[in-house]
Amino acid sequence: ATALQAGGQRDFTVARQRIQALLEQGRATEAIVALRVQQAALEAAPGATPEARAELGECLGLLGRAYKDLYIAARPQPTEPRQHDLDAARAAYRRGYAERLGDWRRCAVNLMALNAMAARVAGDEAGAAEARALATALIEDAAARDATGLAVWDHANVAESHLACGRSGPAREALVRYLEHPDQTAFGVRSTLHQLQRVWGLCAEERPGSDLLPLLSARLAEGGARALPERGGRPQEPTPLDPREGTLRNLERVFGETTYQPLSWLHDALERARCVVRIGPRRDKGVGTGFLFDGAWLDESYAGRHFVLTNAHVTTHDQALLAGWPKPVPPGRCGVTFLAGVAAEEAVHLKVLRYLWTSAPKDLDATLLEIEAPRDARAAPPLGCDPDANDPSARLNVIGHPSGLPPHVSLHDNELHSVEPPQVFYKTPTAGGSSGSPVFDHDWNLVALHHAADAERGANEGILMSAILDAMRRDEAAIRAALAGPALA
Repeated sequence: ATALQAGGQRDFTVARQRIQALLEQGRATEAIVALRVQQAALEAAPGATPEARAELGECLGLLGRAYKDLYIAARPQPTEPRQHDLDAARAAYRRGYAERLGDWRRCAVNLMALNAMAARVAGDEAGAAEARALATALIEDAAARDATGLAVWDHANVAESHLACGRSGPAREALVRYLEHPDQTAFGVRSTLHQLQRVWGLCAEERPGSDLLPLLSARLAEGGARALPERGGRPQEPTPLDPREGTLRNLERVFGETTYQPLSWLHDALERARCVVRIGPRRDKGVGTGFLFDGAWLDESYAGRHFVLTNAHVTTHDQALLAGWPKPVPPGRCGVTFLAGVAAEEAVHLKVLRYLWTSAPKDLDATLLEIEAPRDARAAPPLGCDPDANDPSARLNVIGHPSGLPPHVSLHDNELHSVEPPQVFYKTPTAGGSSGSPVFDHDWNLVALHHAADAERGANEGILMSAILDAMRRDEAAIRAALAGPALA
């Protein structure tokens, strides 16, 4: 391409191929200079022909890629997010998508991925919202064109769009369709693998990376009749295997829906267990479960105050509920006990200072308490978004005090059944005493408050934390008034 240009060739396609080669060699800054020249020439060309608009779209897509490469190469951190490169990449992709120039879907999916990365690295809430909107648009676009047949990259776009919405199951299904497409190439698989690792930050040791990355790695490593061409065309002819290699292939694999987890996953479970408390009248007697969090989790003005959330049918200050059935533990007789990580004789039993808010069992079945300060600080469980009912791989874990026992965790037979706001239903096993237990997603983010079993569905039932938090914030005045009142005797 350089030789052609030196000989006077001014064709835009030749210039674009040279720029692509520069990017493949990691020469992003040099490519940006050439792209800006290319962009200016295209915008100055008389008449906006379809060909010129398509070439401008290609130029913007490559410009976005060049700045994206610079952004990722800098390994952005929350304290130094490389905002200029990120903004320049997003601006190029955003224009290509907004004006439907060239392969605008490629611009859309890259803009979505960069927004998701910015949300993860720098807490960019506007970027997160734009990523979700783009994901929805791309999924709807692919669904509308499904009858006419989708191109190979459409399936990759759909997979990334489901990732942006936190749906690992549908993302995996789209990725399988992508890998099985007849036009798939080794170049395409490598590109997608790099995108998921470098932009989405996935790793093979943790979900959703453990669900997705091995599919791509295995596809690249496959031999035989399904070997991938580099840039299209017919697959390579199968290469005879060494007999010893044939006996060593596929010694290990994952069968079924579940897979192994990294040790850090268990460490996170233990950290969450430190927030779980047993609710009851004495240190050695529990009737339910709750979990501790710092008041700042609800409102910054409550920072440093220690709150516990449990079920209203476990304890409440509502006189009508206290007179009903089942009998909650009344104020003055209720305390909380920390048992996680300590022997029973070392259990810490703390007093409830105030009842701040309650919602009847027929509504949200929740009670908010303020307790004495625990001896050591315990991190609040991180909040997660509501579970995705369309994700067939979704699983929910429960940590609680079934039958008043020390903390137990339910990790088996824990599939999500359905989501019907404000309730969520799951197969995760529980028992009496589990009421008020925190319900976590696979990544140990808090998603619900366990409160009952539903015999008709054959599933347990929790109340979504999003609904409980919304209700507490609507009753903020009552909570503030309770916090300003006297402590229980």
